Amino acid sequence: MSDKGNFKRLTLVATIATLVTFIVGLMMVYLGSRLAGGIDGYGQLLESAAPALLVWRLLLYALLVLAWMGQLRKRVVQWLKEDADGGTEGLARLHRLECAVVILAVVVETYNLYATWGHT
Repeated sequence: MSDKGNFKRLTLVATIATLVTFIVGLMMVYLGSRLAGGIDGYGQLLESAAPALLVWRLLLYALLVLAWMGQLRKRVVQWLKEDADGGTEGLARLHRLECAVVILAVVVETYNLYATWGHT
């Protein structure tokens, strides 16, 4: 399969995964608000569960880092090195992307902590 075909397939998979995630999120809010007696009750439920949810997210981040550093990154680097330039440009982009992901995670979790402490 050509690189163009791989890109189209990857784009389709990413789009479907994003839509499924969005729909599941909407369903969770709907069901949570129904079970908690309304959107206000659901908000209070989320506030009381904030410490447990933080631990959950940190565990997920740790699992993602382990998976990325374990095998996934090696595969991506190997794939990038097959480029015409030996992967120089691709590896630089990969490094920038990794930095951006770490910065995004830190910003999101900092905001979540700030909001949890009642400073919204």
